[in-house]
Amino acid sequence: MYIDPVNYLENFIHSLSDNNNNNTDKLELNKLLQALKCRLEDYQRIYQSNHHPYSNLSHLWLLITDLNLSNIQLKLIPNENIFGYLLNLKRLWLHNNQLMNLNNCLIKCNKLIELRLNSNQLHNTCGQLYQLHCLEILDLSNNHLDNIMVS
Repeated sequence: MYIDPVNYLENFIHSLSDNNNNNTDKLELNKLLQALKCRLEDYQRIYQSNHHPYSNLSHLWLLITDLNLSNIQLKLIPNENIFGYLLNLKRLWLHNNQLMNLNNCLIKCNKLIELRLNSNQLHNTCGQLYQLHCLEILDLSNNHLDNIMVS
């Protein structure tokens, strides 16, 4: 069964219990969810203007090659592989947020050629860059990196 990233995030948020620790997580996840929904609406408008207006959009996530989630004050990415649904993602912009770690969000992003993580609060990359064999542009500037594990 295919679940797109928006449905995945909605289900993940609903699965969190309502204790104090998870309230912060829910706020961050809702922020990410709203950003993804806005980006999806943009892609839907573009796709439908170039194709039939009532086209089946279930495959739209497969068409996304660029995703800009910069400047949304994002502090958290779910520990699951939220970007793994974007099988053709080539450019991911997460700069100018407040991310402290990546929570394995890049595990299936093996087609990435550009990754912008600058101006966050990252302390390490935990070896997550190792599988990004196509990566040509990586910006990690203005973080708090102690070390960069690539293997």
